[in-house]
Order: sequence, then structure tokens, then C-alpha cells
Amino acid sequence: MPDNNKISKTLRSVPGYVTVPNIVRFIGLALVVIAAGFYIGWSIIYGTWTDIGLYSFVAPVFVFGILTLMYAQEKYHRSTEN
Repeated sequence: MPDNNKISKTLRSVPGYVTVPNIVRFIGLALVVIAAGFYIGWSIIYGTWTDIGLYSFVAPVFVFGILTLMYAQEKYHRSTEN
């Protein structure tokens, strides 16, 4: 099932590594890195490695990053097999 939206059409015309799967993977990886960096940075600055407020921000960002990476792997890997 091809993507027919404007973003997909624009990105298909750009040569190189700027493709929809790579952008989705980058967003997922960025979310994971942001969550890990924020957790480590906050914990070092404030010395609170077990702060529930910190967990409430970091956990969803990290999970959405992992889910985005899993989505990209499932959707775009499966489409290249067929």
C-alpha cells in the first residue's frame, strides 16, 4: 500500500538517505536518546536517581521511541520483502 501524501512524494524525490523509513527511524532514535540524556542529566544535576516525576516524563518518551523504531522495522521491512 503506497503512501500518496505530499511528504512521501517530496521525500521520494530527494536522493540519498532521506527516505520515509529513515526519517521514522531517526525520530524513534532521537526520542530514545532524548529520554536517556534527560534522565542522566537531571539525575546528575539534582542527585535524584529515583524521582517519580522524572520517571513520569522519561518513561513515555522512551517507550514512544522504542515503539517508533519497532513500527519502522515492521512496516518498512515487511514492504521490502514482498
